[in-house]
Amino acid sequence: MLKLLPGMNKVDDKKLYEQEKVFKTYAQMVAVMTEEERTTPELLAKSAGRRRRVAQESETSETEVAKFMASFATAKSQVTTMARRMQLGTSSPAGAEKLVKDLVASATRRVPEGKVRRKKEDKKLLPKAATVNKGFGKS
Repeated sequence: MLKLLPGMNKVDDKKLYEQEKVFKTYAQMVAVMTEEERTTPELLAKSAGRRRRVAQESETSETEVAKFMASFATAKSQVTTMARRMQLGTSSPAGAEKLVKDLVASATRRVPEGKVRRKKEDKKLLPKAATVNKGFGKS
């Protein structure tokens, strides 16, 4: 089924099989969670006891539950970021395509050889030269 998705025909069968096993494990973990844990997954992130219970009931390790929570948090962050960017963009399909192309281009942008990418400092945050103390004593 996954092979029918665009771009997935290039993925090895072995990697697909491994991911299917991972997703089955994730499904077991979600199945043993309480309704409250499903609606607010942060409860699992905060409570080692809940993670331990989910691991025991789903017959997995606590480490696997922690990895699942980390991957969930990452995916949630990416979806939120994409949704915000889509709201800032246009609602037309052409605008959405351009937005996706820009996102891909910005993620793969490289710094030319011999150059260093530096963060721009906000001039508002820098102290004024007249008020800066020099050395250990008072100025």
